[in-house]
Amino acid sequence: MIIIAAAKTMNNNNKLEFECSKDTKKLVNKIQEINKVQLCDIFKIKNKICEQTSNYYANFLNNKGNYAIIKYNGLVYKQIESESLKNEKFLKNNVYIISALYGCINSMDIINNYRLDFSAASNKIAGENLYNFWIKKNEKYLAINSKNKTILNLSSKEYLKALGNLENYIVYNIESINKIPNTYLKKVRGKILNYVIKSKIENYELLINYKDEEIEIKEIKNNIIYYEYKINI
Repeated sequence: MIIIAAAKTMNNNNKLEFECSKDTKKLVNKIQEINKVQLCDIFKIKNKICEQTSNYYANFLNNKGNYAIIKYNGLVYKQIESESLKNEKFLKNNVYIISALYGCINSMDIINNYRLDFSAASNKIAGENLYNFWIKKNEKYLAINSKNKTILNLSSKEYLKALGNLENYIVYNIESINKIPNTYLKKVRGKILNYVIKSKIENYELLINYKDEEIEIKEIKNNIIYYEYKINI
């Protein structure tokens, strides 16, 4: 099971019928009670982004969507090659996404545009602590969907926290042996994700073979995948 975080940026490629869970509907209903001025003030957004975000929620249940792995458009997702996206069976069986609005979902689930994360502002928008809202639900989801209790974590600490208690799981984390900025870290996560999908890797010890012009896995020890980012920053 590979875990990645939702991205803030999303594309508008909406062509599939969309239906969300009762938990997501509950959060959306709360958000819809907030007027546009309050919504944009809490999120500290304005102009086009303010209007866009307000429209997302106003029309949320009537809009069409797309597969989550395609819908998100952040730096991690931009590293996934079109050839990798053809491996739909592998994606369905192995790749999962943590979202503040949808909870833990399959990468092939259909989602709609939104703006929400695990920040204090988002808690205020949703009317409750989003970690508290999702943790028990996510723990149950993992118990059902994790085949071998093994997780490759390609998300951030902020998002992984939403999965709750992982004591009964083997969790592989990635760690750079040289210091790199957060934007480069997101790129690394995406490139490793692309390699895993393209190569259909389910034994994460095999990542020791990964090497490209930017990244080289140097060692895997105690479930930590140590890599070197080879480009001078």
